Amino acid sequence: MVRDPVTGKERGEPVLHIPITLSEYRFTLSPLEALDLPEYEGSTLRGAFGAALRRTVCMQRERRICTGCPLERTCAFAYLFASSPPPDATVFQSYLETPRPYVLEPPNGGGRYLAGVPLHFGLTLVGQATLFFPYCLLAFHKIGRMGLGPRRTRLRLERVEALGEDLEWHVVYEAGDAGLAEHRHLINSSTFQQLARAILPPAPVDSNGAVDLTLRFDTPTRLKVDGRLRDVPRFPYLLRALLRRLSMLAACHCAEVMKLDFEGLIERAQRVEVVEDRTSWVDWSRYSRRQGRWMKLGGITGEVTYRMDRDFLEFILPALVAGQFLHIGKNTTFGLGKYTLLPVGSRASAQRRKAREGVSQC
Repeated sequence: MVRDPVTGKERGEPVLHIPITLSEYRFTLSPLEALDLPEYEGSTLRGAFGAALRRTVCMQRERRICTGCPLERTCAFAYLFASSPPPDATVFQSYLETPRPYVLEPPNGGGRYLAGVPLHFGLTLVGQATLFFPYCLLAFHKIGRMGLGPRRTRLRLERVEALGEDLEWHVVYEAGDAGLAEHRHLINSSTFQQLARAILPPAPVDSNGAVDLTLRFDTPTRLKVDGRLRDVPRFPYLLRALLRRLSMLAACHCAEVMKLDFEGLIERAQRVEVVEDRTSWVDWSRYSRRQGRWMKLGGITGEVTYRMDRDFLEFILPALVAGQFLHIGKNTTFGLGKYTLLPVGSRASAQRRKAREGVSQC
């Protein structure tokens, strides 16, 4: 038995259980001629993915929306791009839509890719969506034939790899293969706990048990609290967005209910201190064909270091690890909200690091 970091009572589970399964894939494509992409390619990739998937699987193309289609519950496009809470869901039934069960991770930077230079991006599928991966593979073949970017540059799908339970990449498809290699690589709660143990030292790292956790926002992260976007990465904002997203993905796509003291954890998060904030707000724009206008989508980027009690971090760390795969905030489907957890350090180690930096500058 261990003591709960929120209530102070004893409990059996030392860490938060995340009842989510997912598959993570890495695609490699090569443009057949020079390819020009915008500064942030995620929106372009998501648009091309949706269009190609619909052309690949939709049997009712005369319909403008998926709602009411007799194939809605079995169609890959409807499930990935227009999913609503399942009829037998016990939670979130009042929501008209659910979080989309996929995340695209585009290469960062945009610009020009020369002919033959590989272009890499990731695709994460959550829960039931993993069953639709073969259709996703066909869709990216179609993207290669349809072309990408303003000049519709054609591409060749070279390779697809899946992240295994051993946290190694395994090739499941290569150009020229007659079909997809049979595989069942799933990331789940055990993986999240394994990665959490690699981030957090096995014992308290200073006398008072306080630890420092640094989080790097790799792509613009849009945290919305009480209807407003926040430009300061306070830990309660981050944890609230993360737990809400994980709970909805678990319920709507994994048929699981996350059992947690939501309000208690958020109250505990209020006591987390921001040691150093090296973040900034970055704006970028995308054109929405559906809305017929340009949209500004800014978010937080950079690094922030939090200080909290070790037992609290130990309990919530699997959720933070899961968020590295699933992202947080708004517009995650085209790669926003990606972050990386850096290995935990203590207050003492941070002070020693600053001392060494001070000596080196003398």
